[in-house]
Amino acid sequence: MLLLVLVFGGAFALGRTVGPVAPGLRPATGGTPGTGHPGGGMPGHAAGAAR
Repeated sequence: MLLLVLVFGGAFALGRTVGPVAPGLRPATGGTPGTGHPGGGMPGHAAGAAR
């Protein structure tokens, strides 16, 4: 358990020192999660298609 805490603490300290990986990177806005394609499904798959 102590080793886990030390590794996590070291990674956290290193991350704070280095800074953000991609400055200005922001989450995408707009739209509804899970509906990235027309019809809300997977591309190339029709809703209710026969199997």
